[in-house]
Amino acid sequence: MATPSRPTPPINPGNSGGALVDTNGKVIGINSAIATSGSNSTGNIGVGFAISSNKAKSVSDQLIKGGKVSHPYLGVSVGEAQDGGAQIQSVEAGSPAANAGIKEGDVVTKVGDRTITTSEDLVGAIQSSSPGAKMNLTVMRNGSQSTITVTVGDQP
Repeated sequence: MATPSRPTPPINPGNSGGALVDTNGKVIGINSAIATSGSNSTGNIGVGFAISSNKAKSVSDQLIKGGKVSHPYLGVSVGEAQDGGAQIQSVEAGSPAANAGIKEGDVVTKVGDRTITTSEDLVGAIQSSSPGAKMNLTVMRNGSQSTITVTVGDQP
């Protein structure tokens, strides 16, 4: 006989931060934020955000060792490209992206072997790397494809 499952309470402003568990009760992340319908609103629009348990463990290990927590950084803002990929909206001067030659308007379609179909894909690829890592970005610029190698920086 199956055990009835208890409903999971919603993530609302003020109660985020709890464990995110899978159907077997294994902790897979930490609920960290909830999207609301506006800056003055407390209404939940049904979108929650979590920090993966792997990222949380990495951060806690760094802190326990007395280290500094670092965050991967390219120095770009991105949006959706019309035909798929992540379009570079702006590049910060002196950033890792600028130093590698990434330009506003470039469309990133791959990071290594990972296909990039949305801006979220690119953000995820960057966030899953670490400062000092080298990433090969396949970029479309003015109808031509090229590969640009960028060294991921540490978020200032």
